[in-house]
Amino acid sequence: MAGKVEAPIRETDVDAYREFVREAREDPAMIELVRKNFLDSDLRVAAERFAQSPEYRAALSKLEPRRGGRILEIGAGRGILSFCLAKRGFHVTAIDLNIDPEIGVGARGIYRSFSPVAFQAVVGDCERLPFRESSFHYVVGRAVLHHASSLDAMVKEAARVLKPGGCILTLAEHTIPIYGGRKKFIRRHRATRYGVRENAYRYLRYSRAFGKAGFSAFDLFPSMSFREYRQKVRQEWGRHRSLLRRVASQLERIPVVGTILLRCVYHLSRFSEHHFGWPGKPTAFVAEKPGRV
Repeated sequence: MAGKVEAPIRETDVDAYREFVREAREDPAMIELVRKNFLDSDLRVAAERFAQSPEYRAALSKLEPRRGGRILEIGAGRGILSFCLAKRGFHVTAIDLNIDPEIGVGARGIYRSFSPVAFQAVVGDCERLPFRESSFHYVVGRAVLHHASSLDAMVKEAARVLKPGGCILTLAEHTIPIYGGRKKFIRRHRATRYGVRENAYRYLRYSRAFGKAGFSAFDLFPSMSFREYRQKVRQEWGRHRSLLRRVASQLERIPVVGTILLRCVYHLSRFSEHHFGWPGKPTAFVAEKPGRV
């Protein structure tokens, strides 16, 4: 089975990641990797860049309707996501096994040097969360699930601490296409050369973990309804890069039958988004815990 990793995080893993981050910041060949992962040595710069990023703005579109609610960030690392959400008025708790101020939740003290915004930082295991049931309105994370020793355990714990009707939103999770590619991705990932353990799962593996934990409405984030897809096709008429979009723009012009065929193209596009792509493609997921807040 692709993606099975059952070894717990060790101190050597923390050391390996710290070494990788330090080397990446000094290596011109890894400048883009540092930028994409907001690993800037200047934490203030990294936080400012993340606050302007498309993925953060998209996340806010899901979180803002309940602004002021309690949020738990799992696998928070330096807590950039937690800091940005706290600035928006959320009550945020960040948890990570790593207390290192350079790459872990110990960085909370650095934020205090340039901002009065505060969030709670907890050192703990995301697969055994030290919180009571139904404690948070949201659970969020960035590039955390694919590092779990047990994906099922981590997702189950997230469900336990969420309030009924709560939402989990995870960003930048490594995925592999339906036909595989995990070994190739891990072999080519720069971090593995330093001993960092990387992993990736198929969409169906993530979906199964969320289903077993009792979540509903699991999907990619953001995702478009057929109505939104149709509107986008109309707005971008003649400017489509993908083959499916170009076909859709032509189908839209055919009365009645065109709508039926366009819906088929929409579902084909959705299938492609869920199950294809390059090995290691960063993907965001969203799901809800049944019930009412």
